[in-house]
Amino acid sequence: MTIPWQLQIYRKSLKKRDKIATIEEYIGDLKNKKCLEIGCDKGVTSYFLRKKGGRWISTDIDKENVKITKELIKKNMLYFKEDALPFLDSSFDYIIAIDTLEHIEDDESFLRDLHRILSENGTLCITVPCSKETLVLNKVAKKIGLTNEYYGHKREGYTIETLRDKLELTDFHVQRYKYFSKFFTESIELFINFFYVFILNKGLIKKGIKGSISPSSKKDLNTHVGSFKLYTSIYPILRLISFLDKLNLSPYGYCLILLAKKNSHKRK
Repeated sequence: MTIPWQLQIYRKSLKKRDKIATIEEYIGDLKNKKCLEIGCDKGVTSYFLRKKGGRWISTDIDKENVKITKELIKKNMLYFKEDALPFLDSSFDYIIAIDTLEHIEDDESFLRDLHRILSENGTLCITVPCSKETLVLNKVAKKIGLTNEYYGHKREGYTIETLRDKLELTDFHVQRYKYFSKFFTESIELFINFFYVFILNKGLIKKGIKGSISPSSKKDLNTHVGSFKLYTSIYPILRLISFLDKLNLSPYGYCLILLAKKNSHKRK
């Protein structure tokens, strides 16, 4: 049986594997819950979230991402505009926004809309890139030309302080959070992104809100099949290098996941 191209990339992506493992650790039991995924990563996160139970709808602000995700998960996919989530108040028990806020121009208004559609006892889970000053690879990315434009970002990312402030302004409170994608994993990802953008694609900026740093279709992957096979051959070595992150005792990483709940003081 042929493995879908999205899962082929996932299996050889250290950062995506780290992200999925972190999300699975955080989301808990979703049995019988109405769940919304925002930012479906071409179907990869959708594929794994559905294995955790719950009744899922997956959405994206990129029409092409919606189309590609539907190829993998077949149903319950929806495109939306960032200023108009098409759901009734208190529609969902669980909402997960995966690497989405950094792509949204007015992130505070978007968080207010998430507050509106989340049930009173529901949970919001968010993943975002980090923008902490001490994260040296963020500076390296800019130096080598991997600017926000290539990632499709409106902003580099968030610190836990700035994200907590935005959540508090929109009547959420943070329950817990964790950093992931540490130095060696992020270094490998940065090298791969640079190679893909500037060597394989000659600095091309693709259409679509989610940026230009990875293949966006099966055709795109097949265009670079030789390079992908070469990368696959060295992947075991890169994976061994990424294990060095386990020796890193710093709590900080290049990505952040958090869980939040609605504040109770304004509830009717």
